[in-house]
Amino acid sequence: MTEQQRSAKEVHEEESARCVERSVPNVTLQTMSDAPDAHLWHADGFWIGLEIVRIEDERPLHLRKRFHAASELIKTALEQAKVTGVYWVTFDLQEMFDDDRKRAWDKRMPTLIAQYFKSHGPVTVDAAELRAATIERIARIDAMPADHCFVGWGWRTVTTQGNTLADMRLAEKNERLASYRQRHGDYFREYWLAISSLGPGSLDNGFFMLLGRKFDTSYDRVFLLMHAENSRLEGVREVTPLASL
Repeated sequence: MTEQQRSAKEVHEEESARCVERSVPNVTLQTMSDAPDAHLWHADGFWIGLEIVRIEDERPLHLRKRFHAASELIKTALEQAKVTGVYWVTFDLQEMFDDDRKRAWDKRMPTLIAQYFKSHGPVTVDAAELRAATIERIARIDAMPADHCFVGWGWRTVTTQGNTLADMRLAEKNERLASYRQRHGDYFREYWLAISSLGPGSLDNGFFMLLGRKFDTSYDRVFLLMHAENSRLEGVREVTPLASL
């Protein structure tokens, strides 16, 4: 890890710890450290070890240009077919990432999409309906009538339970917690986990698993750090599994 990367990591961890401090009553941040990442003091007179996990998916960064180019091709095909409306195309992130037939997709899919909406009008279409029309790599298209043509885009991750980023990082942090307990003994009465940077666009099963509080963890409390539109950490939502409370 470079010094610049280390500095960015440390800044993010402190911002995350401060976010927990602001949002959870009766705790104050005392110091940042390594194993665990932060020491919190509870007003009832005990220490809490706070571990911070940053869950990021770099695939959207690599695919941003691809998404834009594909949406432009769709817009061109709609305009050539004299189709109007506002269309928000939600690409399937993993399918677009795995797609090694970009030229074939570019040649065929925009035309199929234009033909579909020329026949059906500006209606919202889900993945099953798109697949039935042999339209691939798209999870959903939201559409509404308009006197002009506009195409926006986004992405969605569609992953199987057990293989999400959240699953993998939770398993890793559970293993690390065992070493913390052995190293620190009873110094920390509780260990908390703060999950941040499950950022904009990440609507996979891992996100819903956390919100549904249906996962296994050895931590006493688990918090999901929420982002504002400007990506700043603004608040905390407790997602500790109900079975653990």
